Amino acid sequence: MAGQSIDDESDLNAVLENESARTVDVAVNGERTVTVERSLLVVADPEDGVQDLSRGDTITSVNGTAVHTRGDLRDQLTNRTVATVKTADGGTSTFPVGALVTVVPNEPLADGGAPGDENVVVTHLDGERIVSADDLSEVLSTTEPGQAVEVRAVVDGETETYDVTLGEHPREDIGYLGVQSWPGISGIVVSDFGVRSYPSESYLSVLGGGDDGRSFVDRMLFVLVLPIAGVADVGLPFNFAGFTDGIDNFYHATGPLSFLGGWIFGVANVLFWAGWINFNLAFFNCIPGYPLDGGHILRSATEAVVSRLPIENRRHATRMVTTTIGVTMLLSLVLMLFGQGLLVN
Repeated sequence: MAGQSIDDESDLNAVLENESARTVDVAVNGERTVTVERSLLVVADPEDGVQDLSRGDTITSVNGTAVHTRGDLRDQLTNRTVATVKTADGGTSTFPVGALVTVVPNEPLADGGAPGDENVVVTHLDGERIVSADDLSEVLSTTEPGQAVEVRAVVDGETETYDVTLGEHPREDIGYLGVQSWPGISGIVVSDFGVRSYPSESYLSVLGGGDDGRSFVDRMLFVLVLPIAGVADVGLPFNFAGFTDGIDNFYHATGPLSFLGGWIFGVANVLFWAGWINFNLAFFNCIPGYPLDGGHILRSATEAVVSRLPIENRRHATRMVTTTIGVTMLLSLVLMLFGQGLLVN
């Protein structure tokens, strides 16, 4: 791209950030060259944001100055805490520029006076200008627990200043502000190249047992929905299709199994899908209905309870309880699959 070699996503982002030209020449798979005309497409926006932009909008100017790349956009926003953005369809949106965050109650920023459970836009942290969520993370990475900082934020259209003592970060040895950050600038994520990044790092962290702060239960549920993540609303844009052509280049065999070379991905596929299928079968087998194990467990547990009750027909009572629970589970499944369509009709 633009005469530079691209080895990974970091290289791609670095080249795009530093390339100011609206058009760039891109070599695809080393076989053909295409010319890409860049425009600022909004690819993500928060449901409860501070601006009127939506996914699919194309940003054309900021305060009357034309912008076509992420570099252009940042240049126009760095020295502004409030900006008016115009889109290709003629719409405009005026909003504070910074890192959109949700204040966590009873944490440092909330203790400093910020409203808990509300979205605010952080524009400055300890004197440093904050334009995006990445800026906020970068500045916080240089802090330490117990450090006193000044936070300037826009709350309900008003600029407020808070004196905050940073807490201890739950996973890193840095200061903790006590917020949940939305990605991008004021919650807006834009692309000027028209690609979506495959979240290989997130998948590898879960599948490889990396320390990403998830509990064992969270990991199991994540693995359960991973192959259907692209169609289920779990916050990931792609499902995990296994180690197949096109994505296996994101993973590298290292350590004692490196001698397998390319065969390692075949082994990984077999192990992943065998584990995933068994995991789902285990959940299915727990359903409290015959002839599944869950049904036998339910019947045994019910008999143990009913046997202690002062009633005559204990078998009938046991059958009534197990049948009621089984029918309830069946109706719940039907409603889960078809309930939305039934309600709409």
